[in-house]
Amino acid sequence: MGFKINTKDLDRLEKSLRNAPKRVTKDIDAIVYSAGNTAVAVAKRYSPVDKGALRNAMNLERVEPLLVDVYNNIPYAPFIEFGTGKKVEIPDDFKELASNFKGGGSGTFEEGLENITAWCIRKGIPEESAFAIFMAIIKVGINPQPFLYPGFKAGKKILIQDVNDYIDNFSLDG
Repeated sequence: MGFKINTKDLDRLEKSLRNAPKRVTKDIDAIVYSAGNTAVAVAKRYSPVDKGALRNAMNLERVEPLLVDVYNNIPYAPFIEFGTGKKVEIPDDFKELASNFKGGGSGTFEEGLENITAWCIRKGIPEESAFAIFMAIIKVGINPQPFLYPGFKAGKKILIQDVNDYIDNFSLDG
């Protein structure tokens, strides 16, 4: 589960890069990568922590020049991000991404119950409560705890600001 940060939506930049020297493309690529790092840092800050697996699975990958991919490959990440059941909330910017995860997880009932039981033990909740908690999750769902979306917004904001500053400072419009 992840998103891409790129410059394709920045018309002003696209026009400026058509005749720009290779140095400029390299500079903008560095700005894109930096925005990706910002997105990862913000996503880590917002990710809920139980054992730390979700937070530690945030990744940044350069796909090609001017394009980075920010993602989390933990199987339950989309369900934490968007919520489950009746509590699902999906930002417009992430509707296409979220559609890939519709239909629920791939684990068994027993695996789910085991996971909730282990969670109860870690949190000091009596083990006997695990079944009721798990049934409530199945029936009602869990609240979304967005972490990638705040990262996406922060990365996009810094990308636009830094690219505009770069263009303004080096007179790429003329």
